[in-house]
Amino acid sequence: FYSYNNSSLINFSGLFNLEIIDFFYVFDNPNLLDFTGLDMLDGILSDFNCYNNYSLINFNGLLTFDYLQTLSVHDNYSLLNFNGLENLAYLSSINVYNNYNLINFNSLGQLTSTNRIYCVNNHSLQNFIGLENIETITSIFYVEDNTNLQNFGGLDNLETIAYFYVSDNINLQSFEGLNSLIYVYGGIEIINNDQLNSL
Repeated sequence: FYSYNNSSLINFSGLFNLEIIDFFYVFDNPNLLDFTGLDMLDGILSDFNCYNNYSLINFNGLLTFDYLQTLSVHDNYSLLNFNGLENLAYLSSINVYNNYNLINFNSLGQLTSTNRIYCVNNHSLQNFIGLENIETITSIFYVEDNTNLQNFGGLDNLETIAYFYVSDNINLQSFEGLNSLIYVYGGIEIINNDQLNSL
């Protein structure tokens, strides 16, 4: 399912009986606000890529599905959080970058593990609230160039990371929020975080 370059598209209200799709690529829809109309969608079997939707605020309308391989969300400049994905319980990979108004990861609280998280260049992100139940990241946790990130609050139950990379987060002050972290078995790189004063 591709939806792109639809300059007047606001939502998906005409597809209210759609239940299963293989993949979902939504991009370059400048007036898309949310996903209203997809309330019956039970599953996206592989990847959900959502980018360059400059008016998108959240994911309302996608409450019913609970499984996804990859969630890639980037260059959605009005996106505030992940509201609408409250039932998502399995997600292999989270790629979040260039969402300049994203505040937190609110509504991803059903997730307990994931393979990787890439969090890059989200200028308004201050912490990781919304990921409180994540216990394991089995591959890489990559955090780079998030201008207002101050700490890792919201990751209070995270115990295991394979590889941890933290770079160029100019207002990161501490690793507060990672108090439960026990195992990092692939390595840690902490680079160019100018305000970091405590691990």
